[in-house]
Amino acid sequence: MDCWLDVAEATISQGVRELVCRLNAGSSSFAAAAENLRRAAQLKLSRETLRQVVEQEGRQVLAAQKSGALTPGWSAADCVVTEPAATSTASASTVTAMPANASTANASTVTAMPANASTANASTVTAMPANASTVTATPANASKSSSSASPSKSSASARAKTRVYFGCDGVMVPLVTDAEKRKRRATIKHKRKLRGKKAKPLPPLRPGADQAFKEFKLVVYYDDTRRHRLVEGTQ
Repeated sequence: MDCWLDVAEATISQGVRELVCRLNAGSSSFAAAAENLRRAAQLKLSRETLRQVVEQEGRQVLAAQKSGALTPGWSAADCVVTEPAATSTASASTVTAMPANASTANASTVTAMPANASTANASTVTAMPANASTVTATPANASKSSSSASPSKSSASARAKTRVYFGCDGVMVPLVTDAEKRKRRATIKHKRKLRGKKAKPLPPLRPGADQAFKEFKLVVYYDDTRRHRLVEGTQ
């Protein structure tokens, strides 16, 4: 059993790795993240171990993204937007032409309507001369059926669409240059020398960035309700 217990003690569970990554995202340094982990979950990890865990998880995420194994849990088919179809109104639109000297006090109304016309959705045009009575003309192609759409037909006419919004923006991210890394390493060596104690060798120097700032692209996909959202950062 000792072998199995040693293996269990030597591993960091998935839940702890997730908590470490979450705390590190909101911390200013690995040391601060380690302290937050100790206070939040009563788990003790050194800042170096925490750094290794965070970077290992990040490498696994990047590898999954590049290989296509990491995909969003939704697709465009899930982003349904229901829009009502365009329907005609039952009210009639009236255009009235009236000269300035026209008087309607004693005007009698004469309506001219063809035999095959209905007035449900008629477009009325009223022409009133100066000394003439009012004449109302109703077009012959007015249809009654277009205005009396039943509720069931209106709901059936609604069209279901899928819509996904896309946004992209660039942000400048500070990076540690190679010169800054070498300067920090020289400072650490100088402090070790002043202590006068033998310490284990430093890990190999990792190369730094060639610039102090670089642009990263932030890409976002989302739907109307924002129930589905995907945000990615690319270098």
